[in-house]
Amino acid sequence: MKKLILLFLVTWITVGEAGVSRAALTVGMVTHVKGQETNVLTGIGLVVGLNGTGDKKLSETARSLANALRHFGHLEMSVEELARNKNVALVSVTATVPGAGAREGDLIDCQVASIGSAASLRGGQLLVTSMLGPVPAKSPEDAQVFATSSGLLTLEDAATPTVAVISKGCRLEDDFFNPFVKDGLITLVIDSRYAGWEMARAVATAVDQDSPDGVRRAQTLNQNNVAVMLPEYEDPVTFIADFMKNELIVTFKIPTVVINKRKGLITFDGNVEITPTAITHGDLTIAVAPLPAEGQAANPQPAGPRIEHFVGIDTESARNKAENPRLDALLQSLNAISVPAEDIIAIIEALDQQGNLHGRIQYK
Repeated sequence: MKKLILLFLVTWITVGEAGVSRAALTVGMVTHVKGQETNVLTGIGLVVGLNGTGDKKLSETARSLANALRHFGHLEMSVEELARNKNVALVSVTATVPGAGAREGDLIDCQVASIGSAASLRGGQLLVTSMLGPVPAKSPEDAQVFATSSGLLTLEDAATPTVAVISKGCRLEDDFFNPFVKDGLITLVIDSRYAGWEMARAVATAVDQDSPDGVRRAQTLNQNNVAVMLPEYEDPVTFIADFMKNELIVTFKIPTVVINKRKGLITFDGNVEITPTAITHGDLTIAVAPLPAEGQAANPQPAGPRIEHFVGIDTESARNKAENPRLDALLQSLNAISVPAEDIIAIIEALDQQGNLHGRIQYK
């Protein structure tokens, strides 16, 4: 088994001026333009073609199947007759439209999860399912269908056969244009991993560093947002693309995790924090949370899979500063139970993708 090498470093990359460090970060790496958010579409559908692994208690599923048959012009069948079918499962379907938007006719992936008592969705096919938008309609008659989903299911994890995906299984029936300019302003939203007063100031300074007319157009609203006034004479897209490439100059330390996958080497600043969370990787489930106060259970068990390992932080520090658990505590725990280096790296990457790693990852 490959051992993980842990190094605790404080990373500074210095430039010409004493006391100033230049992080290899640009405005576009730490912010996104407000309005460029993802949209989640949802639907309730039926998966057919299951080999006896469908819903066992079929009252709701049978009613949905009966409605589907009527919709397609088939003779009406009783719920009791349909309930004897074990090859059908009632499922929820979700699809995420990217923040950059999409056009009618585009195909995106969708995720399918069993709602009822199905044992497995393996080999199933989703019947055409209407997908609704993120804002609930006032009434069923007002519901707008933004997309339709259908197709053959693929299991991504054999350990969870009741969850599957359909590659390019969702067809958009409407355009998704995400407006990003309001009253001549755009708002830059700083990624939660970097948000802070100093970072907001650094972003505003970087935006203004190449102002074509010398006008300061960026204003910090708070530690998470920077407003930028668009010039009347320039194309907004070109203007944004130009300043998004500007490099940040900071006088503070940015928590960094450096990963070398080939050598199984991780170096990181000891101040890297992680959001309290539960991590499941393979057959390993770990709870990452502050240590409980005196008198509380030492290893609380939340609903869901049993927590096999618990990582905590100093109780007194947690009470005094509401401090998050640190990455070094998690990695020491994983190393102590001989988790392979490649699995630990995958866990760190998952934390980063979920926004639960309070720092950045660099690869060597």
